[in-house]
Amino acid sequence: MGPAFRHSINQIFTALAAELLIASVINSKDVDAVATISFLGYEVNGESCTRGIKEDRRKKLQEILDKSPCTQDSIRVVFRTGHPLEELLKLTLGEDVDLIKRIRCSSAAG
Repeated sequence: MGPAFRHSINQIFTALAAELLIASVINSKDVDAVATISFLGYEVNGESCTRGIKEDRRKKLQEILDKSPCTQDSIRVVFRTGHPLEELLKLTLGEDVDLIKRIRCSSAAG
């Protein structure tokens, strides 16, 4: 995330006393690929892969949030596994979401 994005977030949180809902969607295609690799005899499984991705993303998020103006009370982190667009739409429809900002963080499995 660049300085411009951080500045925008700072302005939003300061002006609106907003809450931040961070959604991290693990693409089910990545989990399926791990299952295929496991089927070929490698010692990996989808559950441990998903767990590893979540931990990696939690660490990256914490690094970002440590630099943000948000308090822990104003932040909620949600992890989902599935098709990213579908999962974000479900989450958006189920929550009172006013703004969506997509940030792609690179990780081992996307």
